Amino acid sequence: AWTALEPWAGDHGYLFAFRQGSGQASDTIALQGVDPSTSYTVTDVRTGSVLGTYTGQQLAQGLTVTLPTTYSAEVLSVTPST
Repeated sequence: AWTALEPWAGDHGYLFAFRQGSGQASDTIALQGVDPSTSYTVTDVRTGSVLGTYTGQQLAQGLTVTLPTTYSAEVLSVTPST
């Protein structure tokens, strides 16, 4: 099973994704609080790697997160693209 938390402040936020002891290595998480008409850059907070640019509509439909090992986590920054 997975757990996802999405703290937001204004027009940007974070996705905290946690893979628990079972479940698939990937999960698709629908983000809340995004503007469908805005483009967002998604960045891995630990590495600084940009994972891509998505519309708010795409993120609201779901962002696929992969964590190959159980009991692992990932933190992603979601900010409007400039």
